[in-house]
Amino acid sequence: MNERARNLYIAAALALVLNVVAVFHNLRLISASQNTESPRIYSYQGDDYPQELPIEIATVALKFDDTPHYRLNTSESMGEYMSMIGPYKGFIRPVIPNDDPNDKTIRVSERLFGISMFHQLHCLDKIRSVLVSGSNPRHAQHCMNYLRQSVLCRADTMLDPEFKDGVAGGVGAVHVCRDWSAVYAYAQDNWELWGRKKHNAVV
Repeated sequence: MNERARNLYIAAALALVLNVVAVFHNLRLISASQNTESPRIYSYQGDDYPQELPIEIATVALKFDDTPHYRLNTSESMGEYMSMIGPYKGFIRPVIPNDDPNDKTIRVSERLFGISMFHQLHCLDKIRSVLVSGSNPRHAQHCMNYLRQSVLCRADTMLDPEFKDGVAGGVGAVHVCRDWSAVYAYAQDNWELWGRKKHNAVV
């Protein structure tokens, strides 16, 4: 076999190998696209529960400002802070998905779970209460630690321009945030669902 024929043979062999690899790769992609695994179903017993709410949360822009609401000690303060937590007090009873697609029964866990966002808002109110009345400082100490760790966990790196006297004001800065309204909507829907189940209403 002369040099030219050998080169053509090698080129053809390489092309064949590349085509086989390409076909194999495409078959794997097709197989993966058709492999629609069902989401895991949790029992909410013991440690068998998800770490976060099973919902999609978009991002929204929030412009920080010094609102006249949520003051330390006004006649409206308590109501405003309580309204942030809602009638469900920041707790949910998770809906347990049914294994049988033909069974339309909605099962709600008997176990309560708190949502961290509401825990943090609750802690703000408890610290406010201690500053105003001096009541339950032990609870406030827990809340100080919880909020400190929550802030560190989120690690917001937004740059706040200097305001005055060497203090960063942060007012007017636009932050990119997780859409908290989705969390409120989920908690409200869950509370209403649990209420209907509790009173044996049709859901």
